[in-house]
Amino acid sequence: MSSLSRVVFLGACLIVAAFQVAAAADGPQIVEVDEAGPPSYAEGGWYLRGDIGYVVAEDPVVTYGSGAVTFLNEDLGTTWMIGGGIGYRFNSWFRTDLTFDYRTFDFTGNTPCLPACGLSVETYDLDTWTIMANVYADLGTWHGVTPYVGAGIGAAYHWLHNIVGVNPGPVITVVPDGGGWAFAAALMAGASVAVTERTLIDAGYRYIWLGDVESGADGSGGTVLFEDMAEHEFRLGPRVEI
Repeated sequence: MSSLSRVVFLGACLIVAAFQVAAAADGPQIVEVDEAGPPSYAEGGWYLRGDIGYVVAEDPVVTYGSGAVTFLNEDLGTTWMIGGGIGYRFNSWFRTDLTFDYRTFDFTGNTPCLPACGLSVETYDLDTWTIMANVYADLGTWHGVTPYVGAGIGAAYHWLHNIVGVNPGPVITVVPDGGGWAFAAALMAGASVAVTERTLIDAGYRYIWLGDVESGADGSGGTVLFEDMAEHEFRLGPRVEI
């Protein structure tokens, strides 16, 4: 099963479970409250959120010229992300939000230099914006801490630029910039802590599948293609009831 298939299957299971939990929670809710801390939220309402995060990218499959050249040692590395969103909490168990995020990567890799003259050094920049619709099931509150699970679907816009390869010699090759939209899907888990009557701090993990991106075509019609991009995000930020 591919990375996307696993994300979609697990996400569908989480969405179904979240709706079942929400339906079971239509009656009066009893939410545990720490005597010494701020209350947990039991009523519905809108909220705003902000996020910063540390991102660990999985290595994509990268090719050139419709697969004629397969890259070696592909590495998108690690980076930081920033984002925000707006959401609605239906009750103490179920909420949903729309999020917008941005991150940028420095890609490095190699390609075989033909005829056999060693390996080129490839360095590219990749900027990615995502817009995601997410659902969450909050799993109750213990000592002021509310764990949750969630799933999301949406779209990613990728911009691949500064596409430069240096072959032994040196001979420099440049491929035109390129980008486009791709389907995105995510799974989340984390916990929130209420710090005031209207503000929570959310710490969570998100696995997000980001699809593919292709550069522009060079003089010979060849393009660079990144396939099956995905990343692990460790996120922290406030959620504020409005």
